[in-house]
Amino acid sequence: MVITILEDNALIMEEVKRMVCELRPEATVYTYGKIGELSPANLFATDIIISDICLGDGDAIETLGALQQKNDKLKIIYMTGFVQNATRIFKSNPSHFLVKPFEASALLEAIEKCENEIASENDDMLFLPCNGGNICIRKKRIKYIESNGRKLKIYKTDGVTECYGRLDELEDQLGETFLRCHKSYIVNMVYIKTFIGAKIELVTGEELSVSRSCAAGARDAHTVFLGGLLK
Repeated sequence: MVITILEDNALIMEEVKRMVCELRPEATVYTYGKIGELSPANLFATDIIISDICLGDGDAIETLGALQQKNDKLKIIYMTGFVQNATRIFKSNPSHFLVKPFEASALLEAIEKCENEIASENDDMLFLPCNGGNICIRKKRIKYIESNGRKLKIYKTDGVTECYGRLDELEDQLGETFLRCHKSYIVNMVYIKTFIGAKIELVTGEELSVSRSCAAGARDAHTVFLGGLLK
């Protein structure tokens, strides 16, 4: 795990670094005193960044919010001595917020929350062979997958990805929120708006056919899924 600390007060930085190294001795820890010193390569590899909000050369919220647009795996723990700054942190997507000074136990709670989020997201990743290599797709972004022979079209919230494979091979990897509704389609039930007769309409307006052979099992699975949402 890589943890980066961004803090312009040298004493506070050393204290936070000491706590991090004691709490997670196996982690690689980087420290920066200014926003302008941040290394893009290091930040791309960073799992968790622990950052002050107001630094001498800028506002960390604006910078880290923009960074998360490129690296949405990045987990941010903000720290500040001014509670009023909490009203602005959601311009980015923070995992935790700490008010200085804080104890090691509070930092541990924040780090553990980030680790749990990372573990959950890793479970959400789907790896597929493509063009001699591999592509990585978040399952929760997949609306549906269409098969045409050995070619798969993966329709996501942020575009379409094409690769080679078979739907049969994907079913077990995708998990319980995905439904086989046709020999040519697997749909993410999160995006289903209506399921009437032999047609599924997604919240995006797209429509998928339901084959006669899949209809009964598909409706049952969708009913169970909806029941789980209501619990």
